[in-house]
Amino acid sequence: MVDFTKRARKAPGLEPGESVLAAIRLTPSRQSGAAVAGAVAGGAVGLTLGTLWDALGQPSLPEELANAPVADVKLPNAGVIAAFTDRRLLLWKASSLGGPKRLLAAFPRDEIVGARVRPAGRRGGIASAVVFLLFADGSVLPAWAITSGSNGRQLEAFLAAGGDGREI
Repeated sequence: MVDFTKRARKAPGLEPGESVLAAIRLTPSRQSGAAVAGAVAGGAVGLTLGTLWDALGQPSLPEELANAPVADVKLPNAGVIAAFTDRRLLLWKASSLGGPKRLLAAFPRDEIVGARVRPAGRRGGIASAVVFLLFADGSVLPAWAITSGSNGRQLEAFLAAGGDGREI
């Protein structure tokens, strides 16, 4: 398996002296993009995570997350490498070989409240979980992560580096 933390330490966009604590590969759902587009076309204002979750047919969320707005972060439908550093949360477009390719977004640590996880069963025969990145403005960014093998250990390290990591 790919060690995403090791690859993130060599990625573009790191500041001098910045240390990568943990990194994982996340996959924004293609379905979530369609659900957001459908909700916006239907006149939804201030799309909440609960509305998106319902549109995706996912099990209900705790009220604190269901009422949270979906973070306005534009990500590709393909893989994203997410890394917590000692200073920021960084999101890169993943290369075809699995490493970070191009920096898409960077958020100072004080804009990130934490990261939480919910087991999602199997997607395409592979064990997965939904990772929720929680922002200080109350918004949430959901994405899927593979949890089998070393990916599970990398996810645990990522959640711990995010400062929360509770299962919901």
